[in-house]
Amino acid sequence: MDDANFSFFLRTSPAQIIAASLTATWLFYAASAIAQTPAIWNGLTKGAYEVGFKFERQYDHARPFQDEYDESGKLVKHRARPMQMFIWYPAAHTANAKCLQFEEYLLLNDTEAEPWRWTDAHKHALRQKDGEEKRMAGSSWETMLALETAAVKEAKAAAGKFPLVIFGMGGGTGGHAYSLLCEYLASHGYVAVALTALPLKKGERWPFDASGIEAQRRDLEFVINYATQLPFADADKLALASWSVGGVAQALLQMRNSDVDALIGLDAATGYEYGRDLLKQSAFLDFKKMNVPYLHMHGEAPVRYNVPKNFEFYDSLAVADAYLLTFKQLAHADFLPCYRAVPHSILKTDRSAAVIAGFKVLSQYVLNFLNAYLKHERSALEFMRQTPASNGTSEALSEVKMKVKM
Repeated sequence: MDDANFSFFLRTSPAQIIAASLTATWLFYAASAIAQTPAIWNGLTKGAYEVGFKFERQYDHARPFQDEYDESGKLVKHRARPMQMFIWYPAAHTANAKCLQFEEYLLLNDTEAEPWRWTDAHKHALRQKDGEEKRMAGSSWETMLALETAAVKEAKAAAGKFPLVIFGMGGGTGGHAYSLLCEYLASHGYVAVALTALPLKKGERWPFDASGIEAQRRDLEFVINYATQLPFADADKLALASWSVGGVAQALLQMRNSDVDALIGLDAATGYEYGRDLLKQSAFLDFKKMNVPYLHMHGEAPVRYNVPKNFEFYDSLAVADAYLLTFKQLAHADFLPCYRAVPHSILKTDRSAAVIAGFKVLSQYVLNFLNAYLKHERSALEFMRQTPASNGTSEALSEVKMKVKM
């Protein structure tokens, strides 16, 4: 130590030394947390927990999904509707734990293959499938499949019980579709469950009508019944979240289930004319029963097909707090992480930076909304009620509307 540094050390009080030491320690652990997140997180801040993952296939025997015999005349073993549940949860640290690859998420959507016993034929079929993720990734498809996630299969759950967030289906989304957001929430102390979207019957297309909405609503009820019994889930704290048409099913379910504590719309159909029309077709539509906090997010970026928006659902809410966020540079598909945020983590298009930045802000608002209304954290509620300029999110958001009870 030279004379100048020694002189400074003598003038420094013990309290200052302790404060400096604590600051250095905090910075070290903060840097370590960021370093431990996979590349597809794109700088999202990891919470206090590791991320565990489990897959569960159950069957709804009240609803046959297949005929008694298949196309070749072979007797079908499981005719019941398969419920493919992807479950992320807060986990304890495990030394040298191996994280899942993104490819494993996609393979788990197969309703007939035995999980983690996939053959080369299963993997080849995945590579040939013309999904949205593949179209987006293009020549980087193989690279995307090999990406490491933050989730550890069957990791030991962290001690305690955690609020539950159930993600609904789009018209044909896989259970992996929300994985990036679900991993993020699990690291911050939430159990997140998503489901593979299925048509009414195997081989059919999912119908954008009342029968399709009813099938999704019943799927969600099945998942709620299962997920609330998980040993690490707090069944008394339940939120629903969904993208696209899934927003209609979750809204109608909430109006019939008083155990639901909050709703999140990721550019959900509750912000579109077609969604309004589907809601009005239901005998269960009753805005007086929409009495839980609601967060709806949508974007202004140009889209290939112009689907008219309509915010009558938000405008009709008058009981609980409600938020309507407008993102400057996000389009409809950008709100589903595996359709855009994940591919953009390896692609460098003229939209990549804007999509990644927008998704990070989206994730920040989802987390604070849940912290405010499921965990009742005062700081999170204050975040939700501040302006984008105050929260440092004005570059991503063009407008924030709210109806709150002070």
